[in-house]
Amino acid sequence: LGSAQDGSTFWLLSGHVYCQKEGTMRWLCPLASFNRLSREAPPPLSPTD
Repeated sequence: LGSAQDGSTFWLLSGHVYCQKEGTMRWLCPLASFNRLSREAPPPLSPTD
């Protein structure tokens, strides 16, 4: 999904968004919530094509 400025990477797995940082992956939120957050306040992500 992209990466944040602190070096963490966001992954989409089975409709859920995970945040990976320093080799540790943790669940962030369901994709629906992530999309809603992105529309309301875009996170500092660098888009990956």
